[in-house]
Amino acid sequence: MGHELASAIAFITATLHNEYVASFLAIGGALGALSGYPKLASAVKGYIFEHRAARIEAAMTESNSVGAFTRQEIIDAISDYIEPNCSSTDPSDEDDPRNVAVTMSLFDAIESHLQKGGTNRHVIILADSGMGKTTFCLNFYAKKIAENKKNDRVAVTVIPLGRAGALEKIKDIARKRDTILLLDALDEDPAAQKDSLARLRELMEAASDFRHVIITCRSQFFPSDDAIPDRSGIMFAGPRKGGASREYPLHRVFITPFTDEQIDRYVKKHFPLSYRASSDRKDAREMIKNISELSFRPMLLALVPDLVRNNQVIRELFPLYEFMVNNWLIRESSWIREETLSKVSRMLAVDLYCKQQNGKGDRFSQAELDELCVKHDFIVDQWLITQRSLLNRDAAGNYKFAHRSILEFLFVLEALDGNTRCLDVRWTNQMRDFLLSYGRETADFSFGWRLLQLDHTKTDLFPLNDQADNPKALTMPEIKSALDGKRDKKSLFPVQWHLASLRLVKEAGYFTIFDSAFDRVWNFIDYSTIEEPSVYYDSAVKISNELYDEDHVHRHGRLPTLEEVISLCGVLPHCEDALICPQLPYWLGDTLGDRMLVFSVGSQALTDTRFVLLGQHFYPNGYRLYVYHLASRKPQPIVFGREFGDSRPDNKHDEALTCRVRVGGSHS
Repeated sequence: MGHELASAIAFITATLHNEYVASFLAIGGALGALSGYPKLASAVKGYIFEHRAARIEAAMTESNSVGAFTRQEIIDAISDYIEPNCSSTDPSDEDDPRNVAVTMSLFDAIESHLQKGGTNRHVIILADSGMGKTTFCLNFYAKKIAENKKNDRVAVTVIPLGRAGALEKIKDIARKRDTILLLDALDEDPAAQKDSLARLRELMEAASDFRHVIITCRSQFFPSDDAIPDRSGIMFAGPRKGGASREYPLHRVFITPFTDEQIDRYVKKHFPLSYRASSDRKDAREMIKNISELSFRPMLLALVPDLVRNNQVIRELFPLYEFMVNNWLIRESSWIREETLSKVSRMLAVDLYCKQQNGKGDRFSQAELDELCVKHDFIVDQWLITQRSLLNRDAAGNYKFAHRSILEFLFVLEALDGNTRCLDVRWTNQMRDFLLSYGRETADFSFGWRLLQLDHTKTDLFPLNDQADNPKALTMPEIKSALDGKRDKKSLFPVQWHLASLRLVKEAGYFTIFDSAFDRVWNFIDYSTIEEPSVYYDSAVKISNELYDEDHVHRHGRLPTLEEVISLCGVLPHCEDALICPQLPYWLGDTLGDRMLVFSVGSQALTDTRFVLLGQHFYPNGYRLYVYHLASRKPQPIVFGREFGDSRPDNKHDEALTCRVRVGGSHS
């Protein structure tokens, strides 16, 4: 308790410039908390944040960031802010993003780059949606303008790239060599969505004279870590060391999920001392532990206090946003009917996203809002839309949604409601995640499936996997992780939707499965038409040679990966036909080092001593998938001119059935 009061006093004192006012408010807030009046302490803190936000907004208006952020957005960003940590590696590479190795505080990392200068001039900050990229920009800006009271030599400017005219704003900034430029949300830039590298070079060329350039972007905006640019496109003007690149590097920094200590600080701030604080804090910590999104998305973490106080248990991303939006609708219901406000907001989300995709900015002017209300026949007072909706007004009088992910959530709601305009633009990864989360959460299978059956040529929603992984050599921890089901939950396709996306064709003793969701074509032997399946076994020698024969793979397909088999086996038990013969071995394309892998399905594992069991994957209906490695080593490819039997005689009895998969052509 003493620590919390001391922190509050230190915060208040550092916040206001007038030491007498600061002392008065600090004492008042502390006494309020001690006396059991948390509302008094809360009111004091609210005044302080309002005061700070007003100063920050005024500073932005005075600089070239005119109208970039609303005062409410600034208040939300600086209120009870917990500084995040960062890492040089992408947290999404971990099975659990919370396990990534933390390098240091994000602020310390950026300050280190600023102090070093030179080749450290340019940094790109990467993180998932709602992890605090824009919030960092606002808090970093606030920190710098406070420091500049003593030293006015270095200026700071924040430019949201989702707004129209961002490039012109960069060019118009004076004192470039004395300015730190923050370019927020590269992923929201319509030009970057069409060609990210070309747009980045264009932006960096315009920013070449700035003292430092810091860019923020969603990490999933790039298909892989290898696709994230590591060069700024700005050339060195002076001499270089031998072998050094001609371009300034673009240093990557990834925001990491909150640590247990940071979460504990957050919980204590939002559940101040009271008679039920202990119980509420315990419930909050348990909820955060069970929902990984809460620990690495501060925007969602802010929902925890309301969830705890309402005794609600949520395990998916979609209902988290649904809870947030529904609470807002209820709060505004005394002004405007919930159904009306919901429909208006969803339609505006579609209009604004389509506008941005056409390169016309991420905001509405008052005139545009008025025009849209007439267009959509909204029978509602105009002021209700601008003052009681999820739209925020900036200093220039334009309107935008409080957070981009809210716009994306409302867009998906409208798509589920049958608005075909949603099919005319490319969807973001976040929209896809919302849709899949909805499918995993809802009991109404047909509602979402109707949307998936429509033409998605323009949405780029399919295939659901960003890129197909070819078979590779796995490590034992990777195999265990896959079998334990520690995959990224947000990318899991609902079983009933996956089943409905399959088309099965039987011919000439084979099954062909067309999987339109993942754009794969599978081929299985129809073992029900033959008396002895082992006749169709392929030897390890033959399969090993296929792995090196690209022409064979092109003509006949390749062996499946472990992840592909786990995904497909999740729906096979629901099929009328038994496509995989129980208790028989099938080859996998992946290997364990130099040992080949096989899998089987059924109620029990194979007892054949040629196969060493590595683990099993359990499905909800009792279906099981088993994975093994061969007891013998992987055969070497046959050298031309040698006899078949001379390759590796000890492998001649290592045999299993074969299923193959081809990527592409599932819609034919």
